[in-house]
Amino acid sequence: MAGSGIYKTLMFAMNIKKAVTSDLPRLVDFDQIAEVGHGRIEEIKTAIVRGACWVFSDAGVAHGYAILQNDFFGYPFVRLVYVSDQHRRKGVASRLIRHLETVCGADRMFISASEHNAPMAALMERLGYQQCGEVHGVDDKAVENVFLKRLG
Repeated sequence: MAGSGIYKTLMFAMNIKKAVTSDLPRLVDFDQIAEVGHGRIEEIKTAIVRGACWVFSDAGVAHGYAILQNDFFGYPFVRLVYVSDQHRRKGVASRLIRHLETVCGADRMFISASEHNAPMAALMERLGYQQCGEVHGVDDKAVENVFLKRLG
């Protein structure tokens, strides 16, 4: 089917929307870190209120979300991408990140991942991001790798 690629592209956009306050309980439901505290619920809520949180859902069920900041040396920075366990490695994170690339309004975007997060590093490579630095001291157990993608 010649148009199926276009259809799939349009479908992923339809599944991503800016989160609203009523989405918070659904996001917390599958976020294992939010379940144990660590300030994650407040972080998500603050991002939603600021209009900086996007949620991926399918058939009305949330499967992932991403938070975008615009304060990384004046550039957009993906603060957080979280996907439910059942939907990992199914393209949800890729779709969220690609969506953020289209709405960030800049010529580059940054994202980071722990040096121990091999799946995220592989995803960054597939999406065309290059490691551009590392941050020590964010987590006493690991270095945080920073990735950059020049857009458009």
